[in-house]
Amino acid sequence: RTKRDGELKSQIVYPGVEITYKGRSTALNLIQPLAAGLNEPAMINSAIEVLEYELSNGIRKLNSGIKPNVVFIEGHGELDSLQTKDFSDGLLEYYNLDRKTIGGKLSALKNIDAIIIAQPDSAVPEKDKFIIDQFIMNGGKVLWLLDKVDANEDSLKRKGLTFAIDKNLNLDDLLFKYGVRVNNQVVFDGQCAQVPLARNSSSKNGGRQYDLYPWYFMPLIKSDGVHAIVKNLDMIKMNVAGTIDTIANEGVKKTILLKTSKYTKMLFTPMRMSLDMATLKVKREQFNKPYQPVAVLLEGRFQSEYYNRIPMNIQSDSAINFKRESKANKMIVVADGDIAANEVFMAKGAYAKLGFDRFTGSYFSNKAFLMNCMNYLVGDEALISVRGREMKLRLLDREKIMNQKEKWQLINLIVPVVSVLFFGILYLYFRKRKYTKA
Repeated sequence: RTKRDGELKSQIVYPGVEITYKGRSTALNLIQPLAAGLNEPAMINSAIEVLEYELSNGIRKLNSGIKPNVVFIEGHGELDSLQTKDFSDGLLEYYNLDRKTIGGKLSALKNIDAIIIAQPDSAVPEKDKFIIDQFIMNGGKVLWLLDKVDANEDSLKRKGLTFAIDKNLNLDDLLFKYGVRVNNQVVFDGQCAQVPLARNSSSKNGGRQYDLYPWYFMPLIKSDGVHAIVKNLDMIKMNVAGTIDTIANEGVKKTILLKTSKYTKMLFTPMRMSLDMATLKVKREQFNKPYQPVAVLLEGRFQSEYYNRIPMNIQSDSAINFKRESKANKMIVVADGDIAANEVFMAKGAYAKLGFDRFTGSYFSNKAFLMNCMNYLVGDEALISVRGREMKLRLLDREKIMNQKEKWQLINLIVPVVSVLFFGILYLYFRKRKYTKA
């Protein structure tokens, strides 16, 4: 929008790029939807920071040859295909994607590069655990998205009340061996999303009115980390998240990718959760457990959980091909499964974009974070490092420009003229004084 000769003119610009290669093309939207907490100048700055990444990413999509094979694991109550639809759509641009049930079959994960275990709600059988363990020992990558606490969302929406209880996933020993422990705790964070609650009084036309209140069980994570996976990402929304402890073991490097804000406290299960808790006035000193890890990257040589736990005849069986230690490998553990779940509108069979908050109209960076995780695990570190570059623009304050425009126009007009006259008079004065003495 510009103003010339006293006339205000508007022009609509669609910032996008179309890339064509060997008869294939892809379109890139250079300005993403307004992210939570970002004003328009900050959004533009963010778009310019990731411009090189978006262009490189578009070229990579068109130039990709053989795609790695990625699988969502099913059979233990994991998120279904509709709940992960938006995440899946993003993965399909880079990988061959499938959904599989292990079912105790040794060949279930054959020729698979990476698996995603997204919010199982029942115990994983020992046979499936063994197959996952050997998948890792043979170089397979895993993205763990785990909820250790069960809180019934439907009961909370209908009755305004639910109970959070421990969930036995039978994965603790496996993860402990690899270097982490997902705790049976619930994050209570002052930096959180909002939920609508009805007022006591109705509006004049008979409809109910709603106000937004902070929902402390839905933390908003703003990473300050320097790792390429999380650098330059906006806030990430979680729901009834847990925490992660790292375990000392040789040969495995632990990098904390995401952690809660400084206004955090921990609640322990079993516990009562009520929508009335959104109206609580929490004192700042109650947030006594700041910066709790909720996502960790593990890199190194992992030891098998089943070494010395199974008979030698099974370890030496050529059909099983047991391995006690992996080569250099990596995995990511996130203490929240809802991070990958897009909202589903069951009446219409439709779904919202992953990370979209319909109450505030904001977009969170859940999808970008998960895509970065998968790209990093499967071997696209170079592309991720491009995204991590920073570029700070010194943007002008538009409101200040409009309010002080005439002032600065006068200054720019008068000050140069006065300066020239002043220095001209000084020059003539000293010149006259010099030659008069002579």
